[in-house]
Amino acid sequence: MKQPEATVSTIIRQSDDPKLVTESLLSLFPNLQIPEIDVKTFPIPNKSIEWTFERVDLSDFLNRISELRILDTALDAMSSNIHHDETIFCISRQAALANKVAFILTGEKSLGGVIEISMKGLELEAWLEDATWHEGRIDWPRSVRDEFSMKGDGKNSDWLEKG
Repeated sequence: MKQPEATVSTIIRQSDDPKLVTESLLSLFPNLQIPEIDVKTFPIPNKSIEWTFERVDLSDFLNRISELRILDTALDAMSSNIHHDETIFCISRQAALANKVAFILTGEKSLGGVIEISMKGLELEAWLEDATWHEGRIDWPRSVRDEFSMKGDGKNSDWLEKG
């Protein structure tokens, strides 16, 4: 299955350090070509700058969520806003600085800013399920929007049998 077209973007505000924003982006997306900003102008004189990167390779990002063992959370977060083979979700820049991935719920704010990731492609739901697959799904199958998905407020669903 072909990787969907991915776009990564972030907004740099006056209070942000462009070097730290660059580090956070490159920790999860090391192949991005970051534009140069004269760091001597910190704080940024304009209100904000938006960096947008198109046709982003998601391999390193997917490897990292696998290493962190958050594949089920990733499936739920990445598919929570899926509509007609398109999805959009945000992750924390501050977590990315620590080489971690923290998904930001819709409507929530994140200290340190966010990295917005949008994906578009045919059969996106199936691609997300494949990209986040792990051996635990042999016993506990998962799919986009199944009864085991996390709730809209980020709370998990109780789905293990109590015994």
